[in-house]
Amino acid sequence: MKVEFKNSIGVMLLRFVFGCYLCVTIIVTATQLYFEYSNVEKGVITELYNVGRSFEDGLASALWTLDANVINSILVGVQKIESVAGVKVVNQEGNMEGGAGIFQNDNPPVKEIRKVTADGIDAREVAVSVDDNDEMFYEYELEIFYDGLEDSPHMQIGFVYIYVPRDAVISRFKDSLILVLINALVKTSALWIIFLYFSRRFLSRPLSDLTQATSALSGGVIHNESIAHRLELMAASTNPNELQQLAKSFLAMGDSIREKIENLNALNHFAVALTQTKNQSKIYERFFFQLSQTFGISGGAVYGKNDELVWSTVGLDPSSKEARSLLPDIHAFSLDVIRGRSEIIYKTGADADQTSGPSSEVPLLYLPLQFGRNEKSEIWLLGEIHDSRLEDGIKLSEESQSFLQVISNLVSATLTGISQREIIEEQNSYLETRVQDRTQELAEANKELRHMAVHDPLTHLPNRTLFHDRLNHMIDVAARDNIHFAVASIDLAEFKQINDSYGHDAGDAVLVEIGRRFSLVLRKSDTLSRMGGDEFAAILGGDNIETSIEIVLTRLQASLQEPISTSQGESVLANANIGIAFFPDHGTDSEMLFKCADIAMYQAKRSGKGYAIFDKEKNSREKDYLQFMFELEHAIDKHQLRLHYQPIVDLKTGLPVSYEALLRWEHPSRGMVPPGMFIPHAERTALIKPITFWVIRQAAKQCSKWHADGINVAVSINLSARIFSAPELPEQLFGILQDYDLDPKWIKLEITESAAMANPEKALPIITRFSKQGFQISIDDFGTGYSSLSYLARLPIDELKIDRSFILDKEENSQIIIQTVIELAHSLKFYVVAEGIEDQETMKMLLERGCDAVQGYYICRPNESSVIETWHKDCESNEQTFLPKPDE
Repeated sequence: MKVEFKNSIGVMLLRFVFGCYLCVTIIVTATQLYFEYSNVEKGVITELYNVGRSFEDGLASALWTLDANVINSILVGVQKIESVAGVKVVNQEGNMEGGAGIFQNDNPPVKEIRKVTADGIDAREVAVSVDDNDEMFYEYELEIFYDGLEDSPHMQIGFVYIYVPRDAVISRFKDSLILVLINALVKTSALWIIFLYFSRRFLSRPLSDLTQATSALSGGVIHNESIAHRLELMAASTNPNELQQLAKSFLAMGDSIREKIENLNALNHFAVALTQTKNQSKIYERFFFQLSQTFGISGGAVYGKNDELVWSTVGLDPSSKEARSLLPDIHAFSLDVIRGRSEIIYKTGADADQTSGPSSEVPLLYLPLQFGRNEKSEIWLLGEIHDSRLEDGIKLSEESQSFLQVISNLVSATLTGISQREIIEEQNSYLETRVQDRTQELAEANKELRHMAVHDPLTHLPNRTLFHDRLNHMIDVAARDNIHFAVASIDLAEFKQINDSYGHDAGDAVLVEIGRRFSLVLRKSDTLSRMGGDEFAAILGGDNIETSIEIVLTRLQASLQEPISTSQGESVLANANIGIAFFPDHGTDSEMLFKCADIAMYQAKRSGKGYAIFDKEKNSREKDYLQFMFELEHAIDKHQLRLHYQPIVDLKTGLPVSYEALLRWEHPSRGMVPPGMFIPHAERTALIKPITFWVIRQAAKQCSKWHADGINVAVSINLSARIFSAPELPEQLFGILQDYDLDPKWIKLEITESAAMANPEKALPIITRFSKQGFQISIDDFGTGYSSLSYLARLPIDELKIDRSFILDKEENSQIIIQTVIELAHSLKFYVVAEGIEDQETMKMLLERGCDAVQGYYICRPNESSVIETWHKDCESNEQTFLPKPDE
């Protein structure tokens, strides 16, 4: 590949050098032009000064006598001086007494642009409005003094202003500019031509030769003899530089690549020939033919593992007299193992090393072969090697060593393939038998897989796929024969509690037994299916199904009357909610039918009856509910959720210990939706997770802001039972705190007593993990659940919150319960908070009974963060107490 001179390294280097040179030239030229311009500007200002001084005395006399004709005559004379564009005289009060040039008829406004100083003479560059256009001038101001009075020999009586256009400086500067630029261009062009010649002569041409030589190496030879000759001259140069070393390297690479290409071609033909060989003798013949062509080997033999002769060239025995007579001046190779690797060395007859095989009088090349499972052979090669394959006298070149090793490996691999052919043929019959057996096994396995694909693996009932297939088939038959049938959607009630209380093994046993009982109640023509989890479905046919459906539903409910025994011996009662839809009254396709049955099932669940038939009127209410849930699902995206905060205040110190974050939904049309109307629905669906994580993020953000404003309090966050055990909660919670650089000690997690005690063994490690990570743990609504005191003592909690139902109840029994809970909590070293405080009397009662902190409307209503901040700051300024005074 020939590189154009314009793209050569020499030109690139030349561009770089001249790029730097041009940068320096531009900087020097710019500096020279700057000073040249300054000198011209100073000359003009000096001229202005001299002109002013020349007419100073005459103007002083004329201005003193206020002789306007004399003043104007002098000014006209000044204006006629070359380059003076205008002149004016003003008195001490600033009124113009005369003017010439641009000031002949009026006194246009003058705006200062910059001050100019030349050799101690101060002047200004100004803009003068001439014919409604601003023009640039140099202005020199000269004070006029009158010296004719005795009492005031040097009295200032006015000013004279002389103006020269800035274009006068530029016109004088042009000549210098042209001379400087011509000088720079001539020097740059001359240096460019000189450098270009030397770059092409001493750098680009040698590199171009090297580039063409590199391209030629891809074919193994430098084809251009003139280039090769120049490379040889370059390599033989007495000037040791990088180009000389590159030339030597390229010539060496040419020799090496030629040998590699020859070896690769030989190996390629040899490998192809070996693939066409069917027996060992032919392999040895091809092997020795290849070596004779490549290395000049004239004979050889193959010996087996017990030194028996396996094969030789024309029956030649290397140890016989015939061999020695045929090879009078014998040379050979030997293969030695040095430091764990094979190195092939050429040796003469006297130096050849041999420890086994034929007589050591015959020098040879020893190549080990191993093929098959236990077969080993040794190959002895006799003859004189070509000198071109040697380097440094008697040592093989690296290419020759590699070539021999690859040849040996190819032969070994081919021999291995031939030796294994018989083993393969012996195994063919065995494999045919095994294939027949495996085919039969696969057929049985496929049959089982087909069954598993459409049946539930636990109950062995039809699964969702088979159910919908049979439902579609039933719809086709019913539409053709004009018959009716029913679809049932069955959901087990409170099945999750069975799993949580007794374990999943018990839950599986319950599912199997329920499937068995339902199958006994239904007819064989009906289809019962497990859809997944605790959901079942059924296709119910028969005459007059609309009138007999009540009987079927009653039987299904009755089948669950008897307790179900689990594998652990417990007895469990199960219940189910069943929804019914009829074909074709409620739908004519499988999707609509099952949807209507599902809606009826939810109607049955809310009615408490246990079963229901699809009702369009009730369905409209269901749609309202679905619309409500849809709006709740998008409340976060539409920024409708709000957080209000209510303080929890310590009764002893009067200071807030935390602010509880309370969720509010500000709906655009429904108004402020109370939490009790939407949080329970969210907890029954997956919506509670994104809502809870939104609350955590907003509360952490507000807590961080309060700390920045000096309000150092914790924030309490309520966790529902569903989100409390979510596996992703700890990681996401820590991620949110890291986003706001907030320590876990400033977040208090409030968990309801029912959530903590529903499954204490499961709750204990979760609460322990949060406590060890630094979070405060509070048990909310204490007293409404069924706490086990043994588990309560084991839980690493920090706070108990007494439920408001006890606080609002004024009966004596409630007072006793409050006293007991406070004493119990203090004995366990828990902090006690009472919520629902609405009057001074209740707060006083709690203080007397030793309650630690209170929360309620009497202290402060929940409100937005800005209102709470104002309340907090107002309380801080009120004697450091946040509790209302008795008269408030």
